[in-house]
Formats: sequence, structure tokens, C-alpha cells
Amino acid sequence: MGAKLCVGLWGTALAVAACSSGAGLAPDAGVSGDVGASGDASLDRGSAGDSGTPAASDGGDEPAGAERPATDDGPGAPDGTGPPGDAADASGDVEAAAPAPRTIGALYCPPAGTTWAPNPLPPQAQPTLVPITPPGGIMFLEGPVWLADRGVLLLSEWNGLHRILRVTPPATVDLFLADSGTNGLAVAPDGQALLIVTEAPKTTLSRLDLDDRSVQALASSFAGQPFVQPNDLVVRADGTIFFTDYEAGRLYRRAPDGQLELIASLPRANGVGLSPDETTLYLNADTRTVKYPLAPDGTVGAGSDLAGGLRGADGLAIDCAGNVFIAQNKGGSLVVMSPAGQKLGEIAGLPLVVTNAAFGGPDRQTLYITTSSALYSVHLANPGLPY
Repeated sequence: MGAKLCVGLWGTALAVAACSSGAGLAPDAGVSGDVGASGDASLDRGSAGDSGTPAASDGGDEPAGAERPATDDGPGAPDGTGPPGDAADASGDVEAAAPAPRTIGALYCPPAGTTWAPNPLPPQAQPTLVPITPPGGIMFLEGPVWLADRGVLLLSEWNGLHRILRVTPPATVDLFLADSGTNGLAVAPDGQALLIVTEAPKTTLSRLDLDDRSVQALASSFAGQPFVQPNDLVVRADGTIFFTDYEAGRLYRRAPDGQLELIASLPRANGVGLSPDETTLYLNADTRTVKYPLAPDGTVGAGSDLAGGLRGADGLAIDCAGNVFIAQNKGGSLVVMSPAGQKLGEIAGLPLVVTNAAFGGPDRQTLYITTSSALYSVHLANPGLPY
């Protein structure tokens, strides 16, 4: 397979990295989700009576779907490379070294070896109101995503007019897409599209082209049953998408080839995120944040709690050091946890209903925070991921 170019954005500079030609999103592939072993009807149970632990195929701690085929290419698998030991051809020319694996950290964070602040919160981490005034007012903000090459922040309106708003700093706002029905938004690894989940009137995982704003469904059901309320999503550098169905209490994985699989079942499955090195998957579920080990082939291991005692864990943001910023929609703050599970502090002084957060700005050190009634920002010590 010939390699294609994927564009990674750090600040406003372009960093071009070669990626596998299998890393894209397969259009229309697996739209129904009824493919492969993941179509087993035994996985398609509602969350009623769920104990709150990830679904297990054998009654143990392993999430449902743990044994499944790997994708053709792992993240960043080089194309056209020979077997180990082919260091030179007959002419004596030395082959170029294989590119380092691509991760979202490599796409959006400074190079490896950067020193991070032990605690990303300044002494007074007081968020500031961003005074945006969209037409018709603010109607419950969600799903922030920063587009570095365009220098804008996109936001979903979870209810009301169901729009996607575009914010150009410091506080200019206009309409990007009307009647979108979206909640979670994420930028595709090539920077040319958004990956979105819609709640109304359709319940889908889709791709939204940033230029012509056309929408293409990627998945709308699983095992013959439509999704109930898709909520949030995150995408690996190879195009693998993880997304949640809040009302059904489910976490799904969509492989680059379109195969859809149920990963875990937790009541009120909500915000989902990835560590910068793509070795850990995070899931918010009401009172706790669960972390799952993630293998290079996309296989998800057994979950364990990163944080507990939360008040309506909603969306989340992650900085380049791997710290997790957990929005509480019943707590009026973001709880900040280290990757090791140490609580580093809280960002408070916000309305009661805090929904989500994302890093943006020229240095990607501005944390944008969405709430039910306003948009806030705070400048932090470490840069972070754009959704």
C-alpha cells in the first residue's frame, strides 16, 4: 500500500506525517454496524439493571468484545517497508528508518522530551467568561473542538436550535451549521473533517466535511438496533473512533474498516477520551471516570477507576502530560486528575452545569470550558488536545 500524507497541527504550524493508507474513515462501511462477531445479539442488551461494571463475555472483568480481530494496520504502521534486516539495497544505499508510530499526542503536542509542569493549574485557576452572543442567545453549550489551522473553536448546542457555532477569538461568534443535532465533536486526524455524534432527529456517528459541510453517516445502529442517544467521541491517529451512547449506557469502537464493536456497558456512559500516547482510554460514567488499557491494535483491556465520587461526570479534556480534566454537570467545576489517579485540584467558579472542555489558542494552552449558559476559558501551564 502506498503511504498517504496526514496533516498534524501543533499551534498553527503544519507538521506533515506519513500514515497508513488504511488509516482513513471507510465511507459508508458498516453504517448499520451489523458486521463480524460484534453482531452477537447477546451484546445488544439495554442498561436497565446494569450493575455498573463493563460488560463481560465470560462473567469476569474483561469488557465485552475483548477477543476480536485486530485491524489491518496498527496506528502509524509504515507502508511498503521490508522485513527487519533489510538495511541496504544492492547499491549499498541505506534505507530510511521507519517513521515513529503516530499518536494524537504526536499530532497535537510538542515533541517528545518536553518537560511538563507537575501541576498544570496556576495558583489561581480562575476561569474567565468569553462574552459570545450568538443569534438567539446561548442554548446549552457542548462538544468544544479547536481547529488550529483555522484558529477557531466550534461548539455544539445540545438543545434549543441544535446548531454548531463558530467562535473566533477573542469573542466573535457566528453560525457554522444549522440544525446539526450534534453533541460531541472531534477533528479527524487529517484535519479536513469533523467526526460528530448526533442525537436528534437522527442518532448517528457521522463525518462532517469542514469545507462543504456535507454530512456522511458512518454508523447508525448496532446489531440491528438504532442508537438511543450518541453523546461523545474520540478518534485515534489511525482513524479508530470510540463513542458513547448515553441512554443505552454503552461504549463502542469503530475500526477504520467500518467494523463496529461494543466495548463496555456502564450506566450513563458519557465523555470519552484518549491519553496522548494512545495507551489509555477514559470513560466518564456519572460518579466515576474509568480507565481502560488500550493496545496498539485497538484492543481494550479491563477497566479500573481513575476517579470516584464525582458529581455528574460529563465531558473531559486531556493535556499533553496526560492529565484528565473532568467536567461535572452537577458540580460546577472540573476535577483535574493525574494519569496515576492523583487529584491535582479543581477549576471552580463556574455555573452549576459544566458540560465539557477542550484545549485551544495559538499555544493550545487555553482550556475552553462549556456550560449550560456560557463559555469560559482559562490559561494553563501545559498545552492539550483539541477536543
